[in-house]
Amino acid sequence: QHFPEGTELYVKVKATDSDGIDKVLLYVNGQYVDTENHHPYEWGKPHKHTHHRLNNMKYGTYHLKAVAYDRHGNKGE
Repeated sequence: QHFPEGTELYVKVKATDSDGIDKVLLYVNGQYVDTENHHPYEWGKPHKHTHHRLNNMKYGTYHLKAVAYDRHGNKGE
C-alpha cells in the first residue's frame, strides 16, 4: 500500500477462528511492529498508544502483514 509523507497509520485486522484468537501480530515491510491480544485487533487508533513505526510514515510503498494465532498455536496470514 502507498502512503503520503507524514501519514499516521491506522490498521484494523479482522481475525476469527472457531477456537478463538489468541493474538495477532502486525508487520510492516517484514519487520515486527506489535501484538494485539484482544479484539478489536487494531493499531494507531486515535487516543491510543501507537507504535513509532506507524507514526509519521515516510513517502513510499509499504507491505503490511498480519499473522493471527488461535488458542492452539495454529496461524493464518
